[in-house]
Amino acid sequence: WNEVVNDICRHQRASYFVEDNTWNILWFDKVLKLMPHAKLVHVVRDPRDVVASYMKMRWSPNDTEQAARWFESIMRRWFKVKEAVPAASYREIRLHELVDAPREVIGKAAEFWGVPWSDALLEENLGRSHTGRWRKDFSVDQQRILNRVLGEQIEKLGYE
Repeated sequence: WNEVVNDICRHQRASYFVEDNTWNILWFDKVLKLMPHAKLVHVVRDPRDVVASYMKMRWSPNDTEQAARWFESIMRRWFKVKEAVPAASYREIRLHELVDAPREVIGKAAEFWGVPWSDALLEENLGRSHTGRWRKDFSVDQQRILNRVLGEQIEKLGYE
């Protein structure tokens, strides 16, 4: 696996490999078996915002309750996987904190990864993060559904 990653980096003339697949958190424990020195970061969002984003995708259910239940099952699996991931190999970044204080949050991530600081790390436009979009995208009835179905995940992740 290391050779595959190294080949990708060579081909792309990159010094670091970043894999950002939507579902990769479900395999963090397996990734660490293949690459024990990997430094894994999970960008955490309000679950209601995630469902709002998912519902815009053609591969997601477009019914609020179905999409919320689908995401809830993903997060239930994630919380089990997370138990097997050593704290030294894993960090969480909260999206709203990244948007509010990018230099600080990216600086901590770079330090965790052992990546030297560069102002180029701040070039990504975080304005499209859609933090809090669930309040605009969903009716009051849909918001009640989200809060009911995702209540445990909302609480575990520290959202209101």
